[in-house]
Amino acid sequence: MIEPYETEMRNASHGFSKLGFSLVQNAEYSATFSDGTYSIELSTDRYRHPELCGVIRDPSGKQFEIGLVRQILDPVQRGEDIAALQAARQRFGLDERGTSTEMRSQGIGEYLRVALDQLLRFLAAHRERVFASPNEYEADYMVKSYALMSKMIKVRETNGWKAAAVVIEGRPMVIGGLNVWNHVWKRLPGPALQLPHLSYPLQLHPMTVYEITDRGECVRFAAGEVSANVWAFYVHD
Repeated sequence: MIEPYETEMRNASHGFSKLGFSLVQNAEYSATFSDGTYSIELSTDRYRHPELCGVIRDPSGKQFEIGLVRQILDPVQRGEDIAALQAARQRFGLDERGTSTEMRSQGIGEYLRVALDQLLRFLAAHRERVFASPNEYEADYMVKSYALMSKMIKVRETNGWKAAAVVIEGRPMVIGGLNVWNHVWKRLPGPALQLPHLSYPLQLHPMTVYEITDRGECVRFAAGEVSANVWAFYVHD
């Protein structure tokens, strides 16, 4: 995988080996571990970092999103794990504009180390329940996945924000007649918005709302640095 995913994935290989899984596929944005019966398929997004998603594929080919499986089998620990990942994002300013390249690189590495350690601890603690056929969580998984999808679609339809563009920092990005890079961004109070990913609409990501002004003209938009010097922009209908 791309760095620093490659390094952190290699470092985690020993943990997967202890579970009986070995690395069988390693591409630019994905990696697969298998024990010959089940596979654990991990992937990242092309633009948003850090991002680490995963699915478990059973012998019949069915796929189960790992985050939802963790939520079903160990909801308390899953909540604590999400909080720890969010703390890492905040500590290194991974969702903030202006974070240095060095700090962002360190933060991405730390985020991945925490995420992979959490995954390995979960698999070790619940191995017999996760890798069982038939598994005990499939019915619950189907109900929760449909409910989650419906909730995400509803958010997309009601929050009033729509994707504008993904651009490299400094390249022209005009919103409301103003090039955003030529003005000071004023961060508006309130929590980050959860907006759909530009390529994967059912994935929600935090975006900050900003305001810029020029000669009495005020323009509001939401934005987030989805990779080093790469920004996603959203505008309100």
